[in-house]
Amino acid sequence: GQRLVDSLLSDPVFAQHYAAKMQQRGGVPVVQVAHVENLSTQRHGSLAMLRDSLEEALRASGRFVLSGDPDACDYILKGRYRCVQDGRRVTHRVTVRLHDNAVDSDAWTGSDEIAKE
Repeated sequence: GQRLVDSLLSDPVFAQHYAAKMQQRGGVPVVQVAHVENLSTQRHGSLAMLRDSLEEALRASGRFVLSGDPDACDYILKGRYRCVQDGRRVTHRVTVRLHDNAVDSDAWTGSDEIAKE
């Protein structure tokens, strides 16, 4: 979660988008972290922990206010999890996108993966 949020905050294109949103809003943007969709055949309780980690990292950044009401949000962060097995190697991949509700488009996308044998 933290690596994904760090990637978001260091993206220069998103920085411009964020500055415009701050000016338009007159304050810190509001975000909701939606559930992480499991697109694998495996059940993963750790996806709820990933969601919590994303929320914690966004809150700690001081650059967003979190809300549970999607209608009150400037952004919705959505995620997808995939697990691909290639022989003994398993790759776990999380892809997230930050959707801007006002313009109905994605302001940022990012991914992180871990490969294990």
